[in-house]
Parts: sequence; structure tokens; C-alpha cells
Amino acid sequence: MKVSVARRNLFSDRTRLAISVGGVAVAILLILILLGVYKGLIDVSTSYVDNVDADLWVAQAGSRSMTHSLSLISPSLEDELMTVDGVSEIHPLVIRPTTVEINGKENDLRVAGYHPETGLGGPWNIVEGRGDPGPGEIVADRVLVDTSGLRLGDDIEIEGRPLRLVGVSRDTYVLIYSYAFADIGEIRDSLGPDRVNYFIIKAADSGRLHQIVAEITAGYPGLEIFTKAEFAEINARDIREGFLPILGVLVVIAVFVGMAIVGLVVYSATVERTREYGILKAVGASGRTLYGIVFQQSVLSGLMGYGTGALLAFAVAALLETLVPQLTISFSWTHFAGALAAALTMSLFASYIPIRKINGIDPVIVFKS
Repeated sequence: MKVSVARRNLFSDRTRLAISVGGVAVAILLILILLGVYKGLIDVSTSYVDNVDADLWVAQAGSRSMTHSLSLISPSLEDELMTVDGVSEIHPLVIRPTTVEINGKENDLRVAGYHPETGLGGPWNIVEGRGDPGPGEIVADRVLVDTSGLRLGDDIEIEGRPLRLVGVSRDTYVLIYSYAFADIGEIRDSLGPDRVNYFIIKAADSGRLHQIVAEITAGYPGLEIFTKAEFAEINARDIREGFLPILGVLVVIAVFVGMAIVGLVVYSATVERTREYGILKAVGASGRTLYGIVFQQSVLSGLMGYGTGALLAFAVAALLETLVPQLTISFSWTHFAGALAAALTMSLFASYIPIRKINGIDPVIVFKS
């Protein structure tokens, strides 16, 4: 009885059902897109560190991220650190933030200077051209190339020095800036010959990482050393601390909007059938039975809205990434599990007001008029 009555009430007015499902779908869509954008930001903020094939990162003491602090190290330390027991390879990196003007538009870059013959610190996903820039050459991100109208063979002027575009990479755009890649000799001149930003270390035995960290920390107090996972987390923290509070507020707003829409629709259906609920009470239906009818209406609306919103999320994400190539949207199964929990939460709380209405129904109304 509960299921048939709940479904009849819900599907009797298709317009009202569409409003209810649409309200939940919009809320779920918003939640999923927000979570996808957030995960996309985290993914791209750590993409460079994640894709550098190194076990340890060495930075200047006090330098806590690649975005909001500056690390300067003497290149002469390279030979000294190479003597640390367990170190297999060590390579310098220069990560140079700069602004370039292309076709009248300013673009923020992080130019990574590395040794192309090793590949360590260079681009990891080449979609056009070469990924091993030589002297006077550069590899740039596809977002920069597409939005600036660049083509292979064009020059990009880095602080007064023209570098010829020989390759296009992807997955190297981070919110407001993109990575570009050049031979370290081209970029070190801007810092001065006696400075690099980082050393990356490959260990002979990954089981000895803690000993290597301890020895370098003890012997070189001016340096700070991180495992790959630690350095990725440090760079992700900047995004997390800046965007997570805003994201949380928007998700809560989306949940309340969906909850309000479902609640109003179910309440309207309950008011229209006050007499029917009174009949059910008069013939002995328990409060639990009546509450179950209302709750099932809410849950059905919530689940239908969740399914619609989840499907729309993929289409909207693809559209947004096409319209805004700087945007990266990345979903995970936890997002969809969380959105399902949000839909069920909306359904649960949306049932509250209609249930109160049922509580107030007097079965005597059945015998009036």
C-alpha cells in the first residue's frame, strides 16, 4: 500500500514531479561540478611534482611551496650531495616565474629549466612537436598555445630572449599560469650562474630515503628536503586552504536549495491529498505507514534527481572544459558517493514539514461534507 500510494502521489502531476526532480538534479549537478573543479585544481597543482621521476626534492630551508615561496641553492652543492650514501642521481632544476606578452596579451608562466638529455623535470605529455628543447628552444602548454594563436616555430620571448616553440604539452596548466620547459642553460642566466631553485634526487634504494633525508638535514641546515609525496602535498595545500572553505559554502547552499524544492513539492502533494490521508488514518493506518508514504515520495524524487544530475555532470564538465580550456574538471567515485548521500539527506529533511502536516490531520474530516 505504501509504495503504490507514494508512487501515485508522486507521478500524478508530471509537471510537479519534473520540478522536484529538476531541483535535485541542479543541486547534484552543482555539487559534482564544484567537487570536480576542486579535484582538478588539486591534480594540476601537483602534476609537475607527480610527474618528475625523482624520490626527493631539495629546497632552500623555509621554502614551503613552489608557488608562494622562493628557493635559491648554490649549484656547487650538487657534487657534495652526490656523495651522500644512497644517492644515485642528482639534478638541478630552475623554476622561473615570469610574464610573457603574446599577441598583445600577458600570460603568466613557470618556465622549468632542466637537462633535456635526462628528461627529469621536463614535459611528460607531448601532443605536438618534440619534448626535448635544445638551446634557443622551448616547449609550452597547449592552453597557452591555443589561446595565444601560437604555432610550432613561433618565438616566445622570455625576459628579452626569444625561444622557438618546438613542442606542445598538455596537463601543464595550473589555474592562472602554465608550465613551459627549456634547457636549464637558457633559464639559469636569469637567476645568475651561481643559483638554482631545486635539486631532485633519485635514490639507489628507496628503502634508504629516510637515512638520506636525515643525513642531508643534519649536514646542511640551510637546506630542506622532502619526499615526492610530501612536496606534492605542500603544493596541494595552497589550493586546499584557499578554495576548500568557499567550496564548502557553495555545496551547503546547493544541498539546501535541493532540500527546499523537494520539501515544497512533497508538501504540496500532501496538502492536496489531506482527505486521503485522513481516510487512511480513519481506517487504522499507523503513523509509521503514513510517514513511509511521504518519505518514499521524497526518496524517489531524490534518487531520480541524483541520476539526472550525475549524468548531466559529465556533459556539463566536457562543455565547460571546451569553453574554458584553462579549467580542469576531474571526478572520482567518492564524488558520486558523496552526491548520493547529499540527495538522500535532501530527501530525509524534505520529509519533515509534510510529516508534520500529516500529524495534524484529523480523521473526522473524512465524515464532513
